[in-house]
Amino acid sequence: MKAKTVNESISFERGSNPKRVLGIGGIIPSKYYEKIQNEARENWKKYLNDTFIGKNVTGIMSQWSTRGHTWENFTVKNIKSIHISNSEFALEDENGEMFSVLSDEKLFIE
Repeated sequence: MKAKTVNESISFERGSNPKRVLGIGGIIPSKYYEKIQNEARENWKKYLNDTFIGKNVTGIMSQWSTRGHTWENFTVKNIKSIHISNSEFALEDENGEMFSVLSDEKLFIE
């Protein structure tokens, strides 16, 4: 396909934007949204890792176990990894136990 040029016979209407008529320029907002979302996700992951890995955390959490999800006060020692799902996350301790965290509750880090 041959590229259009301004010299070609294109029907420019009076007052129309030549870039729009030629189909050049413009933005696709969803591409920016995806880029920003990916950057935010990476920043969130980095923040959580820097804040929690290797530390002890006390707060209202739910331990993943056969008892079901009950929200209690737990102290999770020596966090080795974080599992992230959007704004929610879970902490994994040195023994492989998983704890869901309420992101709107205070956590105390030692």
